[in-house]
Amino acid sequence: MSSKRILISTAPEWLGLGDVIWFLPTIKKLHSITGAKIDVVTQYPQIFKNNPYVSEIFILKTFDFSCQSGNHFCFQPFLGGSDGSVHWFCVNIKQLVANKCGFSLSPEEEQIEFFPEPRQITDLPSNFVFLNASKRGPDRDIGRNNWQKLIYNLNDAGIPVVVEGVKEHTHELEIKNGLNLCDQNGSLSRTWHLINDSSCFVTFDTGMYILAGTTQTQIFLINSYFDNRWHKPYRNGSYDYKLKVIDEGKCFEKCLGNLKYYQTDNGFWQPKPQICPTNRNFCCIPSVEKITEEIINYHSANKK
Repeated sequence: MSSKRILISTAPEWLGLGDVIWFLPTIKKLHSITGAKIDVVTQYPQIFKNNPYVSEIFILKTFDFSCQSGNHFCFQPFLGGSDGSVHWFCVNIKQLVANKCGFSLSPEEEQIEFFPEPRQITDLPSNFVFLNASKRGPDRDIGRNNWQKLIYNLNDAGIPVVVEGVKEHTHELEIKNGLNLCDQNGSLSRTWHLINDSSCFVTFDTGMYILAGTTQTQIFLINSYFDNRWHKPYRNGSYDYKLKVIDEGKCFEKCLGNLKYYQTDNGFWQPKPQICPTNRNFCCIPSVEKITEEIINYHSANKK
């Protein structure tokens, strides 16, 4: 191969954390196939830090592609929009990124590796449940009162709870037994270690769910709004390893992954405004009682 390097771009900038994590299997395979040095231009440099398959990391917002075109083979899978058939919740993004680079991934090659910084927190309660209680839209959040009720339910059952999130995007919550780490000082590596060290991880956020798929921890995905079959992490020879999707079972429209509830915006599929498209007030979101029951049953049977 030429002495040129390979440049992978995770543009456009609005791609989320989980979307960018899905680039990791392709980068690994590109490195294996070509032996070339691979550079990444991205909005999430923490994802690629310490990755042995990445040589240099550039910040997307300030990067000048014109200055690099003579030095790199450039792959920008999502620039220029899509043909209208691609939208995030109805396609395997790992395969899509690989296909744009000229190959496909086997299930084993879809398994994602993350290389965290050393552990930042050592004084953690034993057998804790880790919650990501990020504020999202009404279709992706059980609300502050319900998060608080869930924490009280778990604490009253003798289960320590650790909550993490960026402060302005996370609900203000009280914890009687455990730790509240909703601050400005977190990192992707800290989150990874907390997931890895926990008895189980509970999230509504797909980015955190995808990150959790790089650990061996039990994942509880509170999922009301999309068909999860395209997003399951491949671990230990299975797409269902230590994964439990909790939904209410009252509505099966899966509107975030249903084309009839989508619109195109600048060539990309986007969800319509965050109102319940079925006029059922998001009855798909599971109750706190159901979430509590699932977690307590698992935790009681599988203490680390």
